[in-house]
Amino acid sequence: MSRESCVRDSYGFPLAGMTDAEQRAREESQARAKSQVNAWLKKIRGEDVYNVYKERKKLKELVRRGIPPELRPEIWFILSGAKLRRTGQSGYYRQLCKGEKCPVALFEDGSDIKGKFRNQPAFKNGEGFAVVTRLVGAFLNHNAEIGYVPGFAAVAAFLLVVYGLHREEDVFWVLVSLVEERLFNGVEEQLFFWSKVQEGVLGELAAKKVPKVYQHLHKLGSSVEALTGQWFSSLFVLSLPSETVARVWDCLFCEGPKVLLRVALTLMKKCESAITLTGDVERMSQILTWKLRRTFDANELMMLSFKRLGSMKSSEISAISCQMERVVERKLEERARFLAEAFGHWEVC
Repeated sequence: MSRESCVRDSYGFPLAGMTDAEQRAREESQARAKSQVNAWLKKIRGEDVYNVYKERKKLKELVRRGIPPELRPEIWFILSGAKLRRTGQSGYYRQLCKGEKCPVALFEDGSDIKGKFRNQPAFKNGEGFAVVTRLVGAFLNHNAEIGYVPGFAAVAAFLLVVYGLHREEDVFWVLVSLVEERLFNGVEEQLFFWSKVQEGVLGELAAKKVPKVYQHLHKLGSSVEALTGQWFSSLFVLSLPSETVARVWDCLFCEGPKVLLRVALTLMKKCESAITLTGDVERMSQILTWKLRRTFDANELMMLSFKRLGSMKSSEISAISCQMERVVERKLEERARFLAEAFGHWEVC
């Protein structure tokens, strides 16, 4: 089958080599989300946008069953707060685009991001990559304190896929709301620092929720962070199939970043046997990457994430997060001292 005629998912990404069981699971997951159309229309038609946004956590049970793909852009626009943010901001995005150009090379040949999106229709002729570069540049002009972390361009690119090239400015506002409200809850925090803190929190939770995985990695002199790659910095875009990512993000927009920790723990639990039977961390990471790319059963993933992990109190996660912030700060300070001592005597040309 040629690349042009291959089967694609609902977001235009190629699907190849799926087993019958994987195809059935994917179709059932999509059907469940689509079955929610009438329920969602009742929630958003004629309803004040502010009320829907303010009361979004009351929608979590409906969200967990999946947002219909055809309604997802508008519902994300509301749940993220982007619709409210954009009000009265005519011309702001265009102004940002005229500022400093994106200082980061986002799509180097061989990069995970280039590999993920190069066969998606909006990116095949290069237009999508150009728009994402503009979006990331505008975002950094809007909030320079956030900084850039590998994987962030994938977040912008996936939003562009969901919304389409014709809604570039809407994508910008959803991206801003996602980072500044859903991830950081209004607190400025560098993306790199946040990602490292999340990895540390996941490690602490893994000791309780997936002890066999945690103990196996510990025996090998490694840690959970060795397996997570760009899970947090790309919000799973570079790890899971696009339709599964969309289901995870449905809940992320509604409930916040604790969802990411639940999903990460569930993925490790699902892959527990493969992880504990492997004695080489690099090989373990490769196996996990392959398994995650075949996680087409979004229904199962979300059910396990919310029903089988047990309680994860926000107060407990906040306490662990504070602890991990201190750990990450200490590590960054130690690294800075090392670099200063190693290279501080060099003259800068």
